[in-house]
Amino acid sequence: MTSLVRTAAAILADLGQPATPQPTKVPAIIRWETPPPRKSGGPRRLGPDESKYGPLAAQLRSRPRRWALVFAGGKTPAAALYTMIVRGQVPAFADDGRYEAVKRTVDRQARVYARFIGDEG
Repeated sequence: MTSLVRTAAAILADLGQPATPQPTKVPAIIRWETPPPRKSGGPRRLGPDESKYGPLAAQLRSRPRRWALVFAGGKTPAAALYTMIVRGQVPAFADDGRYEAVKRTVDRQARVYARFIGDEG
């Protein structure tokens, strides 16, 4: 009875390939250069007041330094909105340090409070 167990070398030999892998050729010459810019095929980037957060940012700017409850609901969306505001991850809040936000849990509900600081900080 023939053994069903075969070595990898035997299988490779049957396929006409060498049992030991051959080293791949590494390019010998490199050229230092900056990659070209990405081709923009996607939608244009929205301005600060055109995004879905633009109206929220505009309301906060209308009353500088005054806290507002801007979200009440689930923990995950609250955390996402909080992060977008404090890190300026969307154009509406991109003015670094000009917006503040805090997260609080009230009656088992996640809340985000935010305010516009203004130019004075």
